[in-house]
Amino acid sequence: MDMCMVDITNIDAKESDEVIVFGPINNLNLMADILGTIPYEVISGISQRVKLIYTEE
Repeated sequence: MDMCMVDITNIDAKESDEVIVFGPINNLNLMADILGTIPYEVISGISQRVKLIYTEE
């Protein structure tokens, strides 16, 4: 599945707002450590239907 639910209670958000999944706060390396894997596996698990925009390497 390529779905994700996020609780945005008390957050002023609307459809089409930008969402940052991996960044300074949600560090990809930290997420991979928590999942017991490597960053590449986390990224490669994202469906092709999800638009990816890379801002830096």
